[in-house]
Amino acid sequence: MKDHLPLSSGDSIDVVLAEQIIEKTKTLFPYPTNICGIDGIMIASTTAERLGSYHEGGAVMIQNNWDELAVYDENKYKGTRKGVSRPIRLNKKTIGLIGLTGEVEKVASYSKLLQAFTELLIENSYAYRQARMNEQSLQSFVIHWLTSDHAISKQEFILQVQKFRFVWTGEFSVIVIKSAQSSQLSKDAVRMLHTMHRFMLKTDSQKNLFILYDLYIIWVTSVQPGKKLYAQAETLLKEAEKWQKSPLFFGIGKKYENHQYGKQSFNEALKAAHLAEANNPIVDYHENLVSIALYSIPEDIKKECVDQVFNGCSEAEVLDIANFTTVYRQCNGSINEIAGRLHLHKNSVQYRISKISERLGFDIRAIGNQVRLQIACELLRKTGGEGS
Repeated sequence: MKDHLPLSSGDSIDVVLAEQIIEKTKTLFPYPTNICGIDGIMIASTTAERLGSYHEGGAVMIQNNWDELAVYDENKYKGTRKGVSRPIRLNKKTIGLIGLTGEVEKVASYSKLLQAFTELLIENSYAYRQARMNEQSLQSFVIHWLTSDHAISKQEFILQVQKFRFVWTGEFSVIVIKSAQSSQLSKDAVRMLHTMHRFMLKTDSQKNLFILYDLYIIWVTSVQPGKKLYAQAETLLKEAEKWQKSPLFFGIGKKYENHQYGKQSFNEALKAAHLAEANNPIVDYHENLVSIALYSIPEDIKKECVDQVFNGCSEAEVLDIANFTTVYRQCNGSINEIAGRLHLHKNSVQYRISKISERLGFDIRAIGNQVRLQIACELLRKTGGEGS
């Protein structure tokens, strides 16, 4: 029923939709049921021989906009039998009629119920179809905006976003949400995220759009980027874990004040989402530029760089050096802080630095060498933690 609806509220009811209504109602009412279009032609019926026949009484009823036609005399109108017919209306416009065949006194009360049931079915189907068409139109617009090289003028862009009731504040960010298993993402996941965002976070839904694109969910928001947006992403991620079978990863693109940068924000969010899958579940592009740049390096180049720095080291040695290097960086090279963090004597820290420098073939305390080592450790994490 969802795919067969009048093209507009002034059209005649669709034949397939009429047949489906007859199929659904035939077991509910103990009398023959018939549906005619606005021209009076019978398009669906539980009485097969009446299909395609002309119901003159029905045509007259529709032309005069009557609320009911009760037929006591079968000879009064051509092709009409005893019974009661009522108009089928959608948005206050008549699109056909539905009737029950039988003695008027017996079918009259049933006819009112049949009319109400039929209009409810059509209204629900029509609303579903309209919502789906709007959803598809929104998806096409957002995808074109974020992926096409064709520039959209500001005037055209504003008209489009107003059409979808999106409140355009002039500032926006694009967030890309991906799943560890792409097959887990669906339109149901999109609706679930949007619903959670609206009701749990008590946000203005008109400042947020969620659509499904390829293997990703795209979230466009006018929410100010930074801690507030990151916190919203954290809340959605936590709640999604309750119904989403595979983990979700969020990549947040930079904030822009010009809609022409939509594609750029989307590409940034996409890179951040891929990094999120390899590291933290939520990555802000602006806050992780170096990591994203390193992550973008081809895998063979990453491995070559790691092998060059850790040349000849075993996996155990590489892991030990990488862990120490992390502490060294966090303590800004302070021997006292490193000793306190690792519960070692200062002399032991100095000794370890000397041994690592000797093993690698360069003094790790030199700024240039320390940067080189830090980059190698970062690349090491992005190659799965394998030594050479």
